[in-house]
Amino acid sequence: MKKNVPRLARLAVPVVLCGLAAQSAAAETNELTWRTSAAKLLYFQADSPVSGRVTDEKGAGLPGVNVVVRGTSNGGQTNADGRYTLTAPANATLVFSFVGYTAQEVAVNGRATIDVSLAPDTKTLNDVVVVGYLTQNRQEVTGSVSTVSAADVRRAPVATVTESIQGRVPGVQVTNSGIPGQEPAVNIRGVGSISSGGGPLYVVDGLWTTSIRDFNPQDVESVQVLKDAASLAPYGSSGANGVIIITTRRGKAGTPAINFTASGGVQNIRKTYDLMNAQEWAAINNLAHDNGGVARLPYADRLPGIDTDWQKEFIKQGSIQDYNLNFSGGNKGENSSSNFLIGLGYFNQQGTVVGPKFERYSVRVNSGFTRGRIRVGESLLLTRANQTRLNGTPFIDLGRMLPVVPVYDPTHPGGFGYGDLNAQTYGTNPIAQQKLFTTPTTSNRLQGSIFGEVDILSFLRYRLNLGIEYLGYHDRERRQYGFWRYGDPNVPSYYAENQGNNLFGLA
Repeated sequence: MKKNVPRLARLAVPVVLCGLAAQSAAAETNELTWRTSAAKLLYFQADSPVSGRVTDEKGAGLPGVNVVVRGTSNGGQTNADGRYTLTAPANATLVFSFVGYTAQEVAVNGRATIDVSLAPDTKTLNDVVVVGYLTQNRQEVTGSVSTVSAADVRRAPVATVTESIQGRVPGVQVTNSGIPGQEPAVNIRGVGSISSGGGPLYVVDGLWTTSIRDFNPQDVESVQVLKDAASLAPYGSSGANGVIIITTRRGKAGTPAINFTASGGVQNIRKTYDLMNAQEWAAINNLAHDNGGVARLPYADRLPGIDTDWQKEFIKQGSIQDYNLNFSGGNKGENSSSNFLIGLGYFNQQGTVVGPKFERYSVRVNSGFTRGRIRVGESLLLTRANQTRLNGTPFIDLGRMLPVVPVYDPTHPGGFGYGDLNAQTYGTNPIAQQKLFTTPTTSNRLQGSIFGEVDILSFLRYRLNLGIEYLGYHDRERRQYGFWRYGDPNVPSYYAENQGNNLFGLA
């Protein structure tokens, strides 16, 4: 029932024609129209392979250098000899970054080979990073600790912090399913455990947690990834799979500031399978039955006038919306200072297929006070998240459902079409499964921490951390009356729910 997936190059003719038409119109109107048309033409250009070698100031290959297409998560790392290979549009810009070296941006300009030489960044080598209970200079922990700036984290329009560091940290693999509200899988320097999971430990302002889905990435001030045994030792077995330390934003001395940011965009599945239409399916199905000496299927012998494109019916355009409002400030005296930050956030993501969606409301309150050698601060985060999951294996069923089966059929219980004696298939109607069976979940999470710190000597500091995390969840399961697959038993409608809560304290 499948054909070869068409290559993107086949779309070049209509795209180029549209671009030429826009170019002609631009010559008669204004330069702005030409620029818009040219941008559209470049946008549809096919990706092409790009390879090269990254070296240091002495010409030696640099392993582990991040090579990413700017503005995307498409990228990889150089091998032991400093060589890399990836695919990128002809008009793209590649970003080369490595700890201790100055990042470079290089335009592809249609080239297939790009070699780059990175220069040491002496400024970043003197930066101070947090390693367990200590602070050390960057040059002393170059390979074991990686830092991602707040600007890089906030720039990405994603739901979680881990998605924003994807492709930016050597040795960290982030796998995202694309399902709204599902936390990505993160592996730091490979999988550390088979039975107990491979996810890292997250430390948010001193509070330990294993889930970061409900954390607002716009609250980030810095992200540090600890990867080696020495830096992970203070966390014991909890840090066996790596530790990601997140420091949140705080107010600064001066005039109180109000900051509002809004971003949005659309998501689309770029490529789909080239499946048979009703006539093509009928021709091959009849040929198979004739060769086997078996009677033809009624709907293959006489087409019912139905031609369903199941991919077109199930796949839709997704969307992302992100709104954040912050009010911050502080003051600084001769021997004391204080700061505060209050932030509100709303995130909404609609999936690229029928069914899944995710939304999150967040409130953050941070404050701190310093007087002499004593520092006191607190961080508080309250979130509410609503998620609707994806049910079944719909992408398999898209290839199993026949084009002569309608999506909706009022003669069937529930009102959806599925296989029968006229067109036998045991595939599941993916749209019916998402609409008749829903699994929404709601979670309320409170994360709070408070610390007190005193400088005993110039080289000795005592710090006390107290943290608490509360999670209340409410899972529902709704099954409406109806069928989505041929031959299924009569399943009555039902409703089930599960409520509970978890409490975690840290001192």
